Amino acid sequence: MDLLGILQSSSSSSSSTSDENVEVIPNVILPELLQELSKNENFVENTVPLYNEQQFIQHFRLSRQLVQQLKRITSEKCILAFLWFSANEAVSLRDVADRFDISVSTLHNIVDNVAKFLSNKANEVIVWPSPVECRRICEEFTQMGFPGVIGCIDGTHIKIDTPSEDAESYINRKKISFYSKVNGKMEVVCDNNHLIRDVFIGYPGSVHDARVFRNSPLCNSLAEVCGEWSLLGDSAYPTLRNLLTPYKDTGNLSNAQKKFNKKLIAECLLNIQ
Repeated sequence: MDLLGILQSSSSSSSSTSDENVEVIPNVILPELLQELSKNENFVENTVPLYNEQQFIQHFRLSRQLVQQLKRITSEKCILAFLWFSANEAVSLRDVADRFDISVSTLHNIVDNVAKFLSNKANEVIVWPSPVECRRICEEFTQMGFPGVIGCIDGTHIKIDTPSEDAESYINRKKISFYSKVNGKMEVVCDNNHLIRDVFIGYPGSVHDARVFRNSPLCNSLAEVCGEWSLLGDSAYPTLRNLLTPYKDTGNLSNAQKKFNKKLIAECLLNIQ
């Protein structure tokens, strides 16, 4: 008899046979539950090596080569467990702990320690391009049709737990799909190779990109850090000497302006994202 049949049988049986069912049910149910909840032994040793590069990136969001570099921090198993938990929104600590055959408390320590280590390293990794790099990046953007550009700026959202205070401020103004969830706002500048060059985090998800930019350190230092170069942004941002945005469409745009807008959004910003 299957699990459902046993449950139905136990619920419909008379009181005279209830004691017998009490003995039968644990003997059948508990092994099934334990089998479902058993840990995934040797997942890193036996399963992960079978992933091709595309599958590896889909699961861990990083290439094998980069993971090998991160092994300098701690063991490969710890790095992969951290990446699996970070890259898969729907998983719980228990899910990941079982997959990597470790305890929940061990996984919690791994996530906490690796996250703190990477956060402390941020200022060494997230840096503005050097003059030599700017020239190289500019050449790439020139080929896209945007000479003098070294990066793109945009806002994105990070899902967070609901704050105990002022929770409504963290609801994204779009109020659709993922963005209807509670989130914080992040302003990012990246180059043509998707390398993050500047980050500003801290505002609630409901705040507009323009306001986040006005209050970011980059707004006050944009002319200094960009120099002769410029960034590309969407219509949420102001047009500045070092920040190019689409022409405002009031119904009187020329064909050249429409073409510029289309190229800026469709062929550049979306490609970078």
